[in-house]
Parts: sequence; structure tokens; C-alpha cells
Amino acid sequence: MKTFENRKLLFRSTLVAAALAAGLGAGGTALAATGDAAESQPQSDNAGAAISDSAITAKVKARYLGEDRLKTAQIGVTTTNGVVTLTGTVGSTEDKTVAVELAKGVEGVKSVDGEGLSIPTAAGQ
Repeated sequence: MKTFENRKLLFRSTLVAAALAAGLGAGGTALAATGDAAESQPQSDNAGAAISDSAITAKVKARYLGEDRLKTAQIGVTTTNGVVTLTGTVGSTEDKTVAVELAKGVEGVKSVDGEGLSIPTAAGQ
């Protein structure tokens, strides 16, 4: 039953990401006609890159949802021009490695920066 719920959540997340990417495509095209669109997008070089970055971020997050080793992790994902930056907390060094490797496996990812992932230490250690 839990697998069904996870897949349902994954499907919803992917659907929302696709809708968001489509919306950015429509809005980005209209902005590009003004000539100032590239300057108003701090995270990407152009509207096409913004759509690609949004899709990459959604795909990375979807991979994390399906990974049991990361179910307690709290990972933030941002993508800028194909470079994925991970922030937040993971349970162990192995979990950090898994998070970075899963992100690297997403199509369109140029590189992954996992330095923002921390591993909490137990009190008194």
C-alpha cells in the first residue's frame, strides 16, 4: 500500500513539475520578445534554460522520492544552467553519496554540488 502512495506522490510531483515547466515556456516566450527577458532571469541564461533547469530539478526530486535510503533526508534542490546544487541534511556519508549520484544520473545535469548537504551529529559526540 505504501508503494502505491509513493508512486502516486511521485506522479503528482512530476505532473506539477511538467505543468510548471510548460507555464515557464509560455511566459518566457512572451518575455523574450521584449528584449530584457534574459537580464530578468537570474538563475538561467534564457527561457529555454529556465525550463530545462526546472525539469532537471523536478527529475532529481522525483528520484529522491523513490529512494528508501533518503526517506528521512531533507534535501533542497536548485538547478542553474544544468548545475545542480543540493542543500539540507542527510543521515550519513553514504546517504550524501547516494543523493549526489542520483542527481548526476539525471539527463541534462552538467555537474552536482553536494557540499551544502550536512550530516547531523548526535548530541555529546
